[in-house]
Amino acid sequence: MGLRFSKLETLLVRALLVLTCAFMAYLTFIGWRLAQVFNTINQSIAVVSNDVAQVTHSASRVANKVDEVVAHLETLEARAKDAVSIEEVANVISEVSSIRDSRNGPVVLDDKATTEIKYLLNCVRDSHCQFGHDEDIRSASNYYIRLNSQYVAYKVATRTIGGNEYFVVLEAGTKRSLNEWLMEKLSERRKNSDSWERR
Repeated sequence: MGLRFSKLETLLVRALLVLTCAFMAYLTFIGWRLAQVFNTINQSIAVVSNDVAQVTHSASRVANKVDEVVAHLETLEARAKDAVSIEEVANVISEVSSIRDSRNGPVVLDDKATTEIKYLLNCVRDSHCQFGHDEDIRSASNYYIRLNSQYVAYKVATRTIGGNEYFVVLEAGTKRSLNEWLMEKLSERRKNSDSWERR
């Protein structure tokens, strides 16, 4: 004989099957939601990783800029150490002028010679070269002051008082006699002046 269920038992079996299906559907829904959450987390991690990479790159650029600023400040500091204050320049020129006047009396130059001397001294001051004698090499501004003061006192600017020849260190690193360099500058100036006068 086959199994026979009462109506109540049949109803209970059906209810159990419905509950089992509902539970399975709920588990499927939970699994789908978890997959969505994991996918969202993975996307968020990817975005955060990209942001971290950008921040790291920006930090690296900032660090490089800081290094450049530090190097620039060190250069400015080195130049500041090599510079001479305006008061010191005025005192030096005043002192050497008094030495010259007390020794030989003032030397009077015509306007053209004075203009050309100022031009040559300005060529030294405004150049991007270094100047020196023997092993002593200094900046253009330092040598402008030195040569200007020496010329005011002794009318000599291409050699030291001891007779050692000054030289100029060009941007390429080669050395030239200061006298030759100044004569070349003066020749260029006179050539340009002549061409203007002919117009």
